[in-house]
Amino acid sequence: MRSATYLSEEIRSNIIKTYLLHEHRKLRMLDTNVHRQIIRYATDRLFRSGMDHVEDYIAAKDPGSYIDSLELLKRWELFHYVSYGLFFKELWLCVGHPKFEWTFNDRLPLSRCIFETRVGGWKDILHKKPTYDQVLQYAEQHKEDIFKMVEKEYIRSADGCEKDPVIGTISRRMVLVHDGNGRVLKKISKILRGQDRDDSISAFIGEPNRKPGREDLQAFTRLKKEVFLTKKFNFGYKTEELWYDRKNLVSDHR
Repeated sequence: MRSATYLSEEIRSNIIKTYLLHEHRKLRMLDTNVHRQIIRYATDRLFRSGMDHVEDYIAAKDPGSYIDSLELLKRWELFHYVSYGLFFKELWLCVGHPKFEWTFNDRLPLSRCIFETRVGGWKDILHKKPTYDQVLQYAEQHKEDIFKMVEKEYIRSADGCEKDPVIGTISRRMVLVHDGNGRVLKKISKILRGQDRDDSISAFIGEPNRKPGREDLQAFTRLKKEVFLTKKFNFGYKTEELWYDRKNLVSDHR
């Protein structure tokens, strides 16, 4: 049964709920017309026709209770539809993989962080996966640009968003941040302004050292068929495989 597999682990449930609450705080700041637009994009991206529970989640006045009310598979479905469908974050590759073991660190040193993408304030950094030190050095050299960008891009962030844990995986003893660039950038701007002296963040950290049992693998297979993508999607400039071989996935995160 799925309830006895890795899908029901308390730490993964916490990751899913924390992530969905974080995104809900941002979504509620947007106009309903924007909601309809991004849901339409998500429907095309996910090859799905029904997104009713995503609409219900966005409209929920008490999103925590709504998330708790969902059956296990529906909760995973909502997590994937929001993280990948609405925001194009491939968190299903780690949070949804049974070979990842998850822990929570409420004081992860920023110096241990590297970043998966060069978005926002550090999109002009030449390094493919910049370290925190490289990002900080860049920010120090472009302070005014960073301050303006943070004020413009993150002014709509709802209360509490910047304190939510980031999500990352172990990569050569560092933590590769998959979700949370904006929070880190906002923290950097506060550090540079002298408004914050704490050089740590809270984080959910995954490491591919878990040994899944037979029922875990069966649940994982079902999840890939019923929730996660296994098709190819044409982005206009290239075609990418949206489900990666498990061996490549795990070896890439060591």
